[in-house]
Amino acid sequence: MSSSGIDAAEILHPRTSTDEHPLSAPHHHLSRRELYKPVYSIAIILTSVTFASLTIFWNFTSGDALAVLSYEVLPLSCFASIFVLALCPFNVIYRDERMRFLQVLKRICVGGLDREKKFGDIMLADILTSYAKVLGDLWVTGCMFLGGLSAAGKPDRACGGKLAVPLVIRYSPLFPPLDYGV
Repeated sequence: MSSSGIDAAEILHPRTSTDEHPLSAPHHHLSRRELYKPVYSIAIILTSVTFASLTIFWNFTSGDALAVLSYEVLPLSCFASIFVLALCPFNVIYRDERMRFLQVLKRICVGGLDREKKFGDIMLADILTSYAKVLGDLWVTGCMFLGGLSAAGKPDRACGGKLAVPLVIRYSPLFPPLDYGV
């Protein structure tokens, strides 16, 4: 993209004010280090949490099938801790960046893409669409575990359907459809 004269960092970096027109906004260029440091730091933290969880799980189970069933809470606690870490309201681990991510996620889920930040919104929506199967499997695994079934057993795809499907149908009129128009 740089060979075409397109500044990717300028496109992906959200503006501080949505009232400003993109052409009249003051140009403040962040260095690559300032721009990418939060992303890499959060990725390192999440990778470390995952690595620690897997290492503890492998040490406790040692490949024993019965031990895997006994300690299945360990890998699931990794997913829970990452989820809690993302939603943590305290000023730890790049709070502003996490809140910005949650705002984009909210815009994607309930519609109403931001005109100034539409490119980033569409990119995240596309990424989440690509991960739909993985996110669905995480939902089923968590639902089975919380429902008292073994998450290490055969997946019960109907798990959570008695709760999630009626809620989505009931509250779907509250969520406007996504508007990709300009």
